[in-house]
Amino acid sequence: MRQDDAALVKQFVAKARNVQTDGQIVVVPNSWQDIILQQGDIIEIPAQTSVITVNGQVRAQGALTFNPDYTVGDYVANSGGFSDNADTKDILIIHQNGASQVVNTAYRIQQGDEIMVLPKVKTKRVEIARGLSQIVYQLAIAAKVVLDL
Repeated sequence: MRQDDAALVKQFVAKARNVQTDGQIVVVPNSWQDIILQQGDIIEIPAQTSVITVNGQVRAQGALTFNPDYTVGDYVANSGGFSDNADTKDILIIHQNGASQVVNTAYRIQQGDEIMVLPKVKTKRVEIARGLSQIVYQLAIAAKVVLDL
């Protein structure tokens, strides 16, 4: 079991080293005035789409037409249902503006959202991943402070 955990940590660190940001900032309502623009910055307002993308641990990944009456569970059902390895309780929604949140199957999504059904993860591994993500976050903040000096 410890070898599996060590392998998971090693894999996470390797992925974390290769993470590249795309420079996108998620602007939440009433916070736009806090952003300072500089010459060369680009403001992109995506066109609203009526397509919902369903990815991850479903039987048939793909794009479906938005229906305001559908829940996440309805979209998953229309994608063939959950795969055997799916985490059916916590589903990641990535909104068109780049923000994300964890929801359940009763959640009603917005136009342009992406539904990402994550795989089941053993609790111990989740704790390790959470700890590692906190470390990576703190390293990123420290690097940002050093670069700003």
